[in-house]
Amino acid sequence: MNVYRIQDKDGRGPWKPGFSHKWVEDRDDLDNLPPWYVEFGPIHTRAYTWESVGSACRTVEQLRRWFTRSEYGTLIRHGYQAVKMDASRILAASDIQCVFTRSNKPLNCDFEKFDLYESGKIAHLDHPGGPLDRSDVEVEDGNKGHAFDEMWGITKRG
Repeated sequence: MNVYRIQDKDGRGPWKPGFSHKWVEDRDDLDNLPPWYVEFGPIHTRAYTWESVGSACRTVEQLRRWFTRSEYGTLIRHGYQAVKMDASRILAASDIQCVFTRSNKPLNCDFEKFDLYESGKIAHLDHPGGPLDRSDVEVEDGNKGHAFDEMWGITKRG
């Protein structure tokens, strides 16, 4: 299955401390775009040790909701690009994002670049507003993998 995301040459997305303020614009809909760890909790702990984990969108339309045309232009100038890549598993998904894995493959290889706004049909701030319905959030069952326990300081699983 394909997922869509914006990342730099290292496979890192643009939502990171010390950088987001350089490209995120003041928008009315930002409260409707929670980070994956707020929306899904510690879902990354279900990854196997040989898997890379990332956040992405299941459609290009979802990705456009996260990044306006002008924000995307700023990110391009900072070395980011929109990419399509194959995911091994979807650990959690909602109507705005997903958390996925890639088996034995980092996020910075084997992807296809694309122009997020090539069609020109989505205009700046042309994002749907209002509260999001979270009834469709799916989370894979099971207590699988412990790849990120050390990173997150988890010492005992309940």
